[in-house]
This record gives sequence, C-alpha cells and structure tokens, in this order.
Amino acid sequence: ISRDSVGRRRRLQVSDDDPPIFALRFSTTTHVILRDLRIEGKIRVEGGSLEVNNCTLDGLHSEADAAASGQGAIGLHVSGGHVVLSQTTIVSFEGGGIEVAGLEDEKLLQIESSVIRLNGRSGAARMGGISAIGGQVDVTNSLIEDNGFASRDCDANKCVRGGGLRVDASGNAMAPCSVEIRRTRAGPSTS
Repeated sequence: ISRDSVGRRRRLQVSDDDPPIFALRFSTTTHVILRDLRIEGKIRVEGGSLEVNNCTLDGLHSEADAAASGQGAIGLHVSGGHVVLSQTTIVSFEGGGIEVAGLEDEKLLQIESSVIRLNGRSGAARMGGISAIGGQVDVTNSLIEDNGFASRDCDANKCVRGGGLRVDASGNAMAPCSVEIRRTRAGPSTS
C-alpha cells in the first residue's frame, strides 16, 4: 500500500457503519510493509513482521474505538512479531500511543526517526506515549512530546497518567541521546 497514481498519500480509515475493533490486525507470519499512508484507527500486531514507513497513525478519528473501550484507543499494540516504525507519526490517541507487551527478552519494536505526540491525553487513559510492559523497545532519532494527562482539579497521585516513556519491570527500552522526550505528564495511575 503506498501513494496513489498522482502521488498523493492514501488514507485508510475505520468505517463508521461497522466499527471494527482494529483498523489493521496482524497475527500471522507474513511480512507486511505500509508506506506513505494516513491510517485513521489503531493497529494490533500479534505475530509476523510489520514495517511502517512515512505513515501517520491518527487517533483523532477513532472515537468509536475509544467509546467501546472506556479507556480510549491505543494507536499501536504489539504483543508478538516484530515492528519497525520509520519516519512515522503516532498522534492523538486518547488511550495512549504505543503499548508493547511481550516476553522480557523479545525484541518487539524498533522506532527510528519518528514522532509520538499528543497521546494519552484523556482522563480515562492508562498511559501516554510509549508503554513497555514486556518485551524490548529500541527508539532512535525520535521525538516523544506532549503525551500524558494531568488534571488541574485533583491530586496528582490520582489524576496524572502517562508520560513519554513508561517501562515496567519486565519491559526493556533503549533510548539514546538522539531521542528527545519533552512536555510530558507522568505519574502513578489509578488502574
């Protein structure tokens, strides 16, 4: 999937008439390449190999997913396989940008020259930009900004969720100096 015949980016969006749980779901051993797309909806990877190059995953139009989950949509969920994001933006997912959940030593996600912005910005979110609750995430030459939620009306220990990068005990994240994390809201969650 790439540009159309006149060079414009193609758009992939979730139908309002029959809202699926995911815009794209991968659970096979297939190798898939997505290039030059604007994807309005979330992606779940449970196996196989996925390369996402020069794409935008836009959560702004995933209200049906958010209402169904009660916590807001998460843009990319990786629980198996291997995913490479390159020159890609993940933006405006109310539930959070990227969630990685796998085995401790399993390399699941590689992010290169990408932007993770404005995710996990609702009071119901359980995470912000990237959450590694298992598996390995490598991030290079990327920007993670304006992720997470904090309310001015309550105690930070109860209402602050998310942040730029969250790593649990069984997760592993590599983010060298080429990664910039800024303007995030971080703190304990209530879930």
